[in-house]
Amino acid sequence: MSKLRKLSWLLFFVALAGPSVWAYFEMANFAESRPGPGCGLPVLGILAVAVLASGLLSITAAIIGWLAWRRVPRPRPIRRTIEILVLASPAVVCVALMVTVFFL
Repeated sequence: MSKLRKLSWLLFFVALAGPSVWAYFEMANFAESRPGPGCGLPVLGILAVAVLASGLLSITAAIIGWLAWRRVPRPRPIRRTIEILVLASPAVVCVALMVTVFFL
């Protein structure tokens, strides 16, 4: 496995885990500092930032995976092409969620 491919998978897993863990701790901190019912808009902001960060990291992973894919001689295996789609899947979810939240 090439270094670019390893880096793309590392970024993919960071895109899945990193923003989620950050959002969890940020919302726990928010709930501790403001007990009782209140406005949920800061929580929506925390989730939006986490989703955007996940999408950006995923796009970066997909681009690096694509660069690694381009270095493979033709004919390129279909498995490697599917790998790029998997790397970009959090970005697709990010775009779908942002369109739903902000434009519908």
